[in-house]
Amino acid sequence: MRWFSRFVVVAALLFGLSTISSDVRAADGWTARIPSVDPTWILPFQDGSTASVANTTYFQQLMYRPLYWITADPAVRLNPSLSLARPPVFRDGNRTVEISLLPSATWSTGRPVTSSDVIFFLNLLAALPGTWAAYVPPLENGTPLALSDLTKSISTPNARTVILHLHQPVNPRWFTMNELSQITPLPREWDRMSAVPIGAPSTRVVGGQLATRSGGCWGSQWVGQGNRGPGRNVGQIRYAVDPSGTPTVVTDAFAAQARRCADVYATLVAFAQDRSHYADRTTDTGRLWSTVSGPWRLRAYSPTFHTASFQRRDDHALNGGPSVIEYTNCPGGCVREALRGRLDMLPVGTDVVGRPNGLSNLSQLQRRDFSQAGFELRSSLSLSVNFAAINFRSRNGADRHAHAVFAQRYIRQALQLSIDQPRIIRRQFHGLGVGAHGPLPANSVTVRTPHVRRQQARALLEDHGWRLRDGVVRCQSPGTGPHACGANIPTNTPLEFDFLCVEGPGGGQTIVRELVRGWRRIGVRAVISTASFNDVISATFHRSTTWDFAYWGGWLYAPDYLATGEALFATGSSSNSGGYSSPIADQLILNTIQSTQSGTMEKYSEFLGRDIPVLWLPQPINLYEVRRAAHVPVSRLEEFTPELWRR
Repeated sequence: MRWFSRFVVVAALLFGLSTISSDVRAADGWTARIPSVDPTWILPFQDGSTASVANTTYFQQLMYRPLYWITADPAVRLNPSLSLARPPVFRDGNRTVEISLLPSATWSTGRPVTSSDVIFFLNLLAALPGTWAAYVPPLENGTPLALSDLTKSISTPNARTVILHLHQPVNPRWFTMNELSQITPLPREWDRMSAVPIGAPSTRVVGGQLATRSGGCWGSQWVGQGNRGPGRNVGQIRYAVDPSGTPTVVTDAFAAQARRCADVYATLVAFAQDRSHYADRTTDTGRLWSTVSGPWRLRAYSPTFHTASFQRRDDHALNGGPSVIEYTNCPGGCVREALRGRLDMLPVGTDVVGRPNGLSNLSQLQRRDFSQAGFELRSSLSLSVNFAAINFRSRNGADRHAHAVFAQRYIRQALQLSIDQPRIIRRQFHGLGVGAHGPLPANSVTVRTPHVRRQQARALLEDHGWRLRDGVVRCQSPGTGPHACGANIPTNTPLEFDFLCVEGPGGGQTIVRELVRGWRRIGVRAVISTASFNDVISATFHRSTTWDFAYWGGWLYAPDYLATGEALFATGSSSNSGGYSSPIADQLILNTIQSTQSGTMEKYSEFLGRDIPVLWLPQPINLYEVRRAAHVPVSRLEEFTPELWRR
């Protein structure tokens, strides 16, 4: 999820099934339960390794509301009723954006959400863009693509108004959906830095305690005010940061405050790493996270048992809704727990509802016992794309020449042509899937699915000098000619790779095995390795050179709600996990952002579909059993708003 994915972010739910949940009913309202989603990061400021649907949608946004809430029902639109501000007003030829905070937006302390809370978030973003999962650096020609670089100055005429003055005109719809939607106001209580100097990554919270002092990052002064032109901050190296998130060089007029913001960020990260004390209000950690702007406060959290629960804020009316939300593990299996009335929502697979072989007869396959237990089956085609990442930086596979191999588009095309998408949909998704052609989410279940073309894939390799030997094709024509293997690929280089995927049921191993089986038929060998979802994400988003391919489930377009691709595929983007770079793609992405002409998205999608920055995979259709009485909505954006449920 660009919160990051989108939030990277990432678009699959993983459910732990190990311990027993409590059966405590709230005194007022009711306790709603769903299987554990295993959230791991509470700070709503994420790098690529922590940006996931579980962390953003199912955890942070319950407590810390984004400035603008976007929904899809089915059209993507701004939802004023769940936002903290009125719809933005664009003036001066779309160079000025006025944001007016709603009087109803308050912190759990009773203090209103103010312009300084918005500036607090923007200060961290301006001081540390490279640590932000959704950050997209300027293009080589200096054209800015990110909020922090597009903004020239910020004024706050009063406590409820923020005015952004931009370097250049923007497309209002894109700017609202993909940039303003990323802003999460942060409370003044978080403006703390370690009481001792923060040397590199040494700051740690011990036993939930860390002595802190005022940070000086919250307030009306924006640290990006020193900008001098698009994407430039005088004397500041914007992308070079050490592991603690501290900028390497900051020498402009706002350097002192930028350094303070860097120290505040490092301190917040230290508290976010102290997961065992998230909900313990007797500790510094628990007290810090207890100030919330959303309708929910963290009630309990266990990183060991992957469980969490939330209490409705006292000042948020129940109106028949739940007062407690629990992410619970299932001692006897989640299906059994649901049928016993202990769950209100259950993501399911075809192993639960049957083998439908398509959507047409899906409604007939709901198990009778689920229906009798008060559940109904819902399906949803997420606003997402499914893919396996290619590591263009890899020094691992192909005899340590994978980076040179992946630089050849014909090789990427051969790998893509060998993927049997219809077979994956038929066998792994039991007909509940949609074929993939490129970076735009499918908006219909009737999308044509590309057929496998292994003969064409073999011809591409053979025409460029690859010959089969001992079951693997090897380069026999090194060089850069029209029928050679390509630059920096030595003689006898084999097409042998590693493929990292998520372990456990539903982790994607069956899909990866299908890919590997298909590649074997054209002489490409891949060895599968597995790790936890969080470990796979961490490995692939830290610019490592030690992996070749990785699969974790793809990308949900949220909060980059318009699928313009800057977060995923622009050169240098924080969520561009494989390091893909193409000047043509960058220009096409820029066109989707700036142009209002029809056809720009189609041209962008067509090029990326051919250029293969990732391996395009079919998109599964999500299935949920939801309790009829709770009126649980199912959204293309994986929205989670239990405060709106009713009984």
